[in-house]
Amino acid sequence: MEKILGEIAEIVGSENVFSDEVECLACSRDMSVHQGIPDALVFAKTTEQVSAIMKIAHREKIPVTPRGSGTSVTGAVLPVRGGILLDLHQMNNILEINKKDFYARVEPGVICMQLNATLAKDGLMFPPNPGSEAIASIGGMVSTNASGHRAVKYGTTRDYIKGLTVVLADGTIIHTGTTA
Repeated sequence: MEKILGEIAEIVGSENVFSDEVECLACSRDMSVHQGIPDALVFAKTTEQVSAIMKIAHREKIPVTPRGSGTSVTGAVLPVRGGILLDLHQMNNILEINKKDFYARVEPGVICMQLNATLAKDGLMFPPNPGSEAIASIGGMVSTNASGHRAVKYGTTRDYIKGLTVVLADGTIIHTGTTA
C-alpha cells in the first residue's frame, strides 16, 4: 500500500495523503452509529485528481469511499473494508451562478448554506435544506438525495440536478444531463 500511496502523493502532494492510525481513526465515523476505518485518507482538490486516484485504485483493486462533510446518518461515507477514504471537502468552489437559466455549477464540497447565502444575493435559493445544511456538502446531498422541511413544497435534491460531472470507478470522467 505504501508504494501506491506514494504514487497517489505524486498526484495530490504528500501533504494530502495519510495512512497513520490517528488520521484514519479521526475520519472513521460519521453522524451514524457505524464505524469504518480506512487504510488511507486522501484529500483531492480537482476532478482530474479524483480521476487519477480512481485509475490507480481500480488497477490495484483497492476500494475507495468518497467523503464530503461526513454528515451522513447512514454510514454512507464510511469504508466497509479499509481502502482509501477520498475526502472531497476541499473541492468547494461555486463555479457559476446563471440567474437567467436558474442554475449553479458547484463542486461537491460546497456547503449547502454557503450556496444558499450566495444565491440569496440574487433572490434565489437551493430549496433542499437538510437539518445539517450548515455543514452538509452538495456532493453528499446529491449522493443521498437529501431533503428537509421544504421537500413537501419544493422537492428533494434530485429535483434540482440538471447535470453532473462524474468520475467512475475506473477513473473515466463523464458528463450527464442537460448540461453535458
